[in-house]
Amino acid sequence: MKVSPLQLHKVTLEPSAQTVGVFGCALAAPITVTELLKQSGEVATRFNITLQLADASYVAGASHLVVATMHALRAFQRGTKRADVLGTEILRFAAAQRQITRALVLMGIKDETRNLGGVVVGASPKALGDAYQEFLTRTGAKDAPAVLELTTPAKAAAIQGLFEISSTELEATATSRRQKDRYQALTRLVYERCALLGTSR
Repeated sequence: MKVSPLQLHKVTLEPSAQTVGVFGCALAAPITVTELLKQSGEVATRFNITLQLADASYVAGASHLVVATMHALRAFQRGTKRADVLGTEILRFAAAQRQITRALVLMGIKDETRNLGGVVVGASPKALGDAYQEFLTRTGAKDAPAVLELTTPAKAAAIQGLFEISSTELEATATSRRQKDRYQALTRLVYERCALLGTSR
Protein backbone atom coordinates (compact mmCIF):
# COMPACT_ATOMS: atom_id res chain seq x y z
CA MET A 1 0.00 0.00 0.00
CA LYS A 2 1.13 3.57 -0.52
CA VAL A 3 0.47 6.39 1.89
CA SER A 4 2.05 9.65 0.79
CA PRO A 5 4.84 10.41 1.17
CA LEU A 6 6.04 7.05 2.47
CA GLN A 7 5.69 3.83 0.53
CA LEU A 8 4.46 1.42 3.20
CA HIS A 9 4.69 -2.36 3.17
CA LYS A 10 3.54 -4.90 5.75
CA VAL A 11 6.14 -7.58 6.42
CA THR A 12 4.97 -10.63 8.36
CA LEU A 13 7.52 -12.99 9.82
CA GLU A 14 5.73 -15.27 12.26
CA PRO A 15 4.90 -14.61 15.00
CA SER A 16 5.16 -10.84 14.48
CA ALA A 17 4.56 -8.26 11.77
CA GLN A 18 6.37 -5.02 11.01
CA THR A 19 5.56 -2.08 8.80
CA VAL A 20 8.33 -0.99 6.46
CA GLY A 21 8.33 2.49 5.01
CA VAL A 22 10.60 3.45 2.11
CA PHE A 23 11.44 6.99 1.09
CA GLY A 24 13.66 9.06 -1.13
CA CYS A 25 14.56 12.64 -0.36
CA ALA A 26 16.92 15.36 -1.56
CA LEU A 27 18.97 17.64 0.66
CA ALA A 28 18.40 21.32 -0.05
CA ALA A 29 21.77 22.23 1.47
CA PRO A 30 24.92 20.29 2.33
CA ILE A 31 24.82 18.45 5.67
CA THR A 32 27.67 16.43 7.14
CA VAL A 33 27.29 12.72 7.70
CA THR A 34 27.75 13.30 11.41
CA GLU A 35 24.82 15.70 11.55
CA LEU A 36 22.59 13.50 9.40
CA LEU A 37 23.26 10.49 11.59
CA LYS A 38 22.65 12.55 14.72
CA GLN A 39 19.28 13.77 13.42
CA SER A 40 18.18 10.36 12.14
CA GLY A 41 19.23 8.73 15.41
CA GLU A 42 17.27 11.21 17.50
CA VAL A 43 14.18 10.74 15.32
CA ALA A 44 14.45 6.95 15.58
CA THR A 45 14.76 7.12 19.35
CA ARG A 46 11.86 9.53 19.75
CA PHE A 47 9.46 7.39 17.73
CA ASN A 48 10.91 4.02 18.78
CA ILE A 49 11.61 2.92 15.21
CA THR A 50 14.50 1.91 12.98
CA LEU A 51 15.61 4.59 10.51
CA GLN A 52 18.37 3.71 8.07
CA LEU A 53 19.80 5.96 5.36
CA ALA A 54 21.61 5.02 2.15
CA ASP A 55 23.09 6.82 -0.83
CA ALA A 56 20.23 6.85 -3.36
CA SER A 57 22.74 6.76 -6.22
CA TYR A 58 23.02 3.01 -5.66
CA VAL A 59 19.39 2.17 -4.91
CA ALA A 60 17.73 0.21 -7.73
CA GLY A 61 14.19 1.38 -7.01
CA ALA A 62 12.12 1.46 -3.83
CA SER A 63 11.63 -2.31 -3.89
CA HIS A 64 15.39 -2.76 -3.57
CA LEU A 65 15.17 -1.35 -0.04
CA VAL A 66 12.07 -3.40 0.76
CA VAL A 67 13.80 -6.61 -0.32
CA ALA A 68 16.89 -5.73 1.73
CA THR A 69 14.74 -5.02 4.79
CA MET A 70 12.86 -8.31 4.49
CA HIS A 71 16.14 -10.24 4.35
CA ALA A 72 17.51 -8.28 7.31
CA LEU A 73 14.42 -8.95 9.41
CA ARG A 74 14.64 -12.62 8.53
CA ALA A 75 18.33 -12.69 9.53
CA PHE A 76 17.42 -11.25 12.92
CA GLN A 77 14.63 -13.77 13.31
CA ARG A 78 16.84 -16.74 12.41
CA GLY A 79 19.85 -15.58 14.39
CA THR A 80 22.06 -15.29 11.29
CA LYS A 81 22.54 -11.52 11.47
CA ARG A 82 26.01 -10.00 11.35
CA ALA A 83 25.10 -6.51 12.60
CA ASP A 84 24.01 -5.61 16.11
CA VAL A 85 21.26 -3.25 14.94
CA LEU A 86 18.59 -3.74 12.28
CA GLY A 87 19.44 -0.60 10.32
CA THR A 88 23.00 -1.70 9.67
CA GLU A 89 21.83 -5.18 8.68
CA ILE A 90 19.42 -3.58 6.19
CA LEU A 91 22.29 -1.63 4.62
CA ARG A 92 24.39 -4.80 4.49
CA PHE A 93 21.70 -6.59 2.52
CA ALA A 94 21.02 -3.55 0.34
CA ALA A 95 24.69 -3.54 -0.66
CA ALA A 96 24.79 -7.37 -0.80
CA GLN A 97 27.95 -7.40 1.30
CA ARG A 98 29.03 -9.90 3.95
CA GLN A 99 31.22 -7.31 5.65
CA ILE A 100 29.48 -4.44 7.43
CA THR A 101 32.32 -1.99 6.87
CA ARG A 102 32.29 -2.73 3.14
CA ALA A 103 28.53 -2.09 2.97
CA LEU A 104 28.96 1.23 4.75
CA VAL A 105 31.67 2.30 2.31
CA LEU A 106 29.67 1.30 -0.76
CA MET A 107 26.11 2.42 0.06
CA GLY A 108 26.44 4.49 3.20
CA ILE A 109 25.90 8.25 3.07
CA LYS A 110 28.88 10.57 2.69
CA ASP A 111 29.40 14.29 3.17
CA GLU A 112 28.86 14.84 -0.55
CA THR A 113 25.66 12.76 -0.72
CA ARG A 114 22.68 14.87 -1.78
CA ASN A 115 20.05 12.25 -2.61
CA LEU A 116 19.09 9.92 0.20
CA GLY A 117 17.27 6.62 0.19
CA GLY A 118 15.80 5.55 3.48
CA VAL A 119 13.93 2.85 5.36
CA VAL A 120 11.85 3.20 8.50
CA VAL A 121 10.66 0.09 10.33
CA GLY A 122 8.18 -0.16 13.19
CA ALA A 123 4.79 -1.45 14.24
CA SER A 124 2.80 1.74 13.65
CA PRO A 125 2.35 3.25 10.16
CA LYS A 126 1.45 6.58 11.78
CA ALA A 127 4.67 6.61 13.80
CA LEU A 128 6.67 5.93 10.65
CA GLY A 129 4.96 8.74 8.77
CA ASP A 130 5.42 11.17 11.66
CA ALA A 131 9.06 10.18 12.03
CA TYR A 132 9.75 10.78 8.35
CA GLN A 133 8.10 14.19 8.44
CA GLU A 134 10.22 15.15 11.44
CA PHE A 135 13.35 13.93 9.68
CA LEU A 136 12.54 16.16 6.71
CA THR A 137 11.92 19.12 9.00
CA ARG A 138 15.11 18.63 10.96
CA THR A 139 17.32 18.27 7.89
CA GLY A 140 15.55 20.61 5.50
CA ALA A 141 15.33 17.79 2.98
CA LYS A 142 12.55 17.58 0.40
CA ASP A 143 10.55 14.45 -0.27
CA ALA A 144 11.75 13.15 -3.64
CA PRO A 145 10.82 9.51 -4.27
CA ALA A 146 12.13 9.76 -7.84
CA VAL A 147 15.73 9.71 -6.58
CA LEU A 148 15.27 6.00 -5.82
CA GLU A 149 14.31 5.04 -9.34
CA LEU A 150 16.65 3.60 -11.92
CA THR A 151 16.11 5.89 -14.90
CA THR A 152 19.51 7.02 -16.19
CA PRO A 153 22.48 5.30 -17.84
CA ALA A 154 24.83 6.87 -15.29
CA LYS A 155 22.95 5.38 -12.33
CA ALA A 156 22.66 2.03 -14.08
CA ALA A 157 26.42 1.99 -14.65
CA ALA A 158 27.09 2.87 -11.00
CA ILE A 159 24.80 0.08 -9.75
CA GLN A 160 26.20 -2.44 -12.21
CA GLY A 161 29.70 -1.64 -10.98
CA LEU A 162 28.85 -1.76 -7.28
CA PHE A 163 27.14 -5.14 -7.54
CA GLU A 164 29.79 -6.49 -9.93
CA ILE A 165 27.25 -7.44 -12.58
CA SER A 166 28.97 -8.29 -15.85
CA SER A 167 27.69 -7.12 -19.21
CA THR A 168 27.32 -10.77 -20.22
CA GLU A 169 25.12 -11.48 -17.20
CA LEU A 170 23.03 -8.40 -17.88
CA GLU A 171 22.58 -9.26 -21.55
CA ALA A 172 21.53 -12.80 -20.66
CA THR A 173 18.90 -11.54 -18.22
CA ALA A 174 17.41 -8.72 -20.28
CA THR A 175 14.47 -9.66 -22.50
CA SER A 176 15.56 -7.17 -25.18
CA ARG A 177 18.13 -4.46 -25.86
CA ARG A 178 15.66 -1.72 -24.99
CA GLN A 179 16.91 0.48 -22.17
CA LYS A 180 13.80 -0.11 -20.07
CA ASP A 181 14.23 -3.88 -20.28
CA ARG A 182 17.91 -3.58 -19.38
CA TYR A 183 17.05 -1.53 -16.31
CA GLN A 184 14.50 -4.14 -15.24
CA ALA A 185 17.06 -6.90 -15.74
CA LEU A 186 19.62 -4.98 -13.70
CA THR A 187 17.09 -4.55 -10.90
CA ARG A 188 16.31 -8.28 -10.86
CA LEU A 189 20.00 -9.09 -10.65
CA VAL A 190 20.40 -6.72 -7.70
CA TYR A 191 17.54 -8.51 -5.92
CA GLU A 192 19.27 -11.83 -6.59
CA ARG A 193 22.50 -10.52 -5.05
CA CYS A 194 20.56 -9.53 -1.92
CA ALA A 195 18.90 -12.94 -1.74
CA LEU A 196 22.18 -14.82 -2.25
CA LEU A 197 23.67 -12.98 0.70
CA GLY A 198 20.91 -14.41 2.86
CA THR A 199 21.90 -17.95 1.92
CA SER A 200 25.65 -17.49 2.44
CA ARG A 201 27.54 -18.11 5.67
